[in-house]
Amino acid sequence: MTKNALRLLLAAPLLSACALMPEGVGGGRHPMQIQPPAKRLASYCHLQSCDVTVTVDANCLVTANPYTLVIGGGHGPFTVVWKLNGPGAAFASGNGIVFEPGAAGVFTKVQGGSQSYVFQNTGTKGIYHYVVNVVQDGTACPTLDPTDVNDL
Repeated sequence: MTKNALRLLLAAPLLSACALMPEGVGGGRHPMQIQPPAKRLASYCHLQSCDVTVTVDANCLVTANPYTLVIGGGHGPFTVVWKLNGPGAAFASGNGIVFEPGAAGVFTKVQGGSQSYVFQNTGTKGIYHYVVNVVQDGTACPTLDPTDVNDL
């Protein structure tokens, strides 16, 4: 799939992502942030284990690389690992990575800690939105809303 075709495929779901997102840290209304367009990179992973690097800058700006993870080329289950980098940053306790309700049964949390989250992914085709909840020096950063695509 070409980069432009992938962008077109993801455009509509990504535009509506915020309407589908679970609420942020603490279950209440929490500020959301959207990654700048120049940093909304997609990456194709054909391995049994795929990584996403979450970075937090000194101003609590959260980015995910890749922003859109496309998984394919094999048969599930797959493992997806989110790793956190940044000064004083930690994944929010218990809800660092939270998938939309439609991902139930597709993504299952295996491990969730302050610096990494691990989910098992069945590989069921679809587009799955999730949020990243991070705290920096004890203060909640605005929630980020990237995407995962199973394209087998």
